[in-house]
Amino acid sequence: MEQPGASLFRRMKESDLLLSVRSVEKSYNKVKVLDGVCLHLGRGEVLTVSGRSGSGKTTLIRIIAGLTGFSSGGMIVDGHSIQPGRRYPGKLIGRIGVVFQDLNLFPHMTALQNVALALKVVKKMSSASSTALSEQFLNKFGLHSKHASYPNQLSGGEKQRVAIARTMVTEPLLLLLDEPTSSLDPESIHGVQTLIRELAAGGMPMIVVTHNLAFAADIGHRFAVLENGRLELSDTPDILDKLKGTTAVGCR
Repeated sequence: MEQPGASLFRRMKESDLLLSVRSVEKSYNKVKVLDGVCLHLGRGEVLTVSGRSGSGKTTLIRIIAGLTGFSSGGMIVDGHSIQPGRRYPGKLIGRIGVVFQDLNLFPHMTALQNVALALKVVKKMSSASSTALSEQFLNKFGLHSKHASYPNQLSGGEKQRVAIARTMVTEPLLLLLDEPTSSLDPESIHGVQTLIRELAAGGMPMIVVTHNLAFAADIGHRFAVLENGRLELSDTPDILDKLKGTTAVGCR
């Protein structure tokens, strides 16, 4: 039996393939968190990953970003091979944007300072240049009046947009979003979802981890379900309808 999405993988030109994850496994304290995970992502594509809490979604994101190692399998990111126990390629450091659930905004810095810091660290830009570009991105993301606000003065949706702006300002090769609408009120959810749709429409390659199946079906080009460390990949959102009780398959 062929894994759903495998035919698309074969048709995709190598130059169009941004990310390939093949048979990746990861264990913590002898507990297998990821079990032979396979996925692929083309340039300009959005892949959604859904699954129950504890199914390994955040671990997968961390591995792709180079924040966590893996025990077996392999990855190719923008033509760079990544193998177990090997150092993450230097050319990819700072090129994979990640926004986790806790956002990791510095509480002692304003929204503008949080975004500008990313440019200073990743792009080595001057203070004046990083400030000017950060202002542009905050304005673009609807935060015109929030430049001088600290994280504790922002709503959940505003903090999420600041975190995304901080990542996007560095022009990432790939954007990884971990439950971007989690714990937000309905109005904030709408604003963040609209922003993500705009990024997708602009061709930003993304992997979006979300428990919101309606949003996943709307935003994704392809769809994955992760259950008990096993991932099932599909070209259609129908897979989301059978999230409960689905049996995921490995590489084919």
